[in-house]
Amino acid sequence: GRGQVRGYGVLVLTANEQWYSSYVKRDALSIPLSSITSVALVDAHLGNRILGQKPLYVAFQVGVELDAIAWAVASPTDWTVAIEQAKP
Repeated sequence: GRGQVRGYGVLVLTANEQWYSSYVKRDALSIPLSSITSVALVDAHLGNRILGQKPLYVAFQVGVELDAIAWAVASPTDWTVAIEQAKP
């Protein structure tokens, strides 16, 4: 959806999923690797830019709908490669 969560959290890549949990809300998001349709570094997501950094953008399928999320991460290129290599 077009909702937006801002703030710090934990981002983990496992053999089966990309998982995120916010420190503040303690909400977890699990994205099965098999549902990821694209991974990229973008200039902005939902109108937000991070000066001097390209967020890690992940698009994924939720049923028949497409959704996307972006994170500011250290070593975003490494994350992109790791996710692409982990996808089935």
